[in-house]
Amino acid sequence: VRAWPSDPDPGTTVALAEGAVRLTPLARPSQSVDLAPGDVRHVGASGAPQAVAEGTPQSALAWRQGDLVYTDRPLGDVLGDVERRFGVDLDVRPLALRQRRVTVALRAPDSAEAVVRDLALAFGLRYRARSGGFDLFDSASPSAAPPRSLTVP
Repeated sequence: VRAWPSDPDPGTTVALAEGAVRLTPLARPSQSVDLAPGDVRHVGASGAPQAVAEGTPQSALAWRQGDLVYTDRPLGDVLGDVERRFGVDLDVRPLALRQRRVTVALRAPDSAEAVVRDLALAFGLRYRARSGGFDLFDSASPSAAPPRSLTVP
């Protein structure tokens, strides 16, 4: 079960690996759905359980082994999970980069920097460490580049 209010699509996602579960939305109890092994459903703003096409129980449960697995998800979703897991702040410029779709499987990353480094490499981005987190930026965009430092004698 995944329910993060800060997700771009807040709600609850249920992935079933074995057994049986009845998913009953509070807002629409008449729209109960019985889940079978392999089903992944999301109850969001609509209040009705929707099948999650890109989800599998294996990817939805990957966090139990310390993995981060995403199939055709916005980069912002991945970054949000990295922020929660490692207690860091990740800033991305330009903001439109958060909407880029990503399919990635990161097996038990040991640090936020390891994830940021891999994502930067995959997307042709640059990054820099800062107090409390990292900045990711598009090196082709002058407005997104990190500030230059100036040393005055």
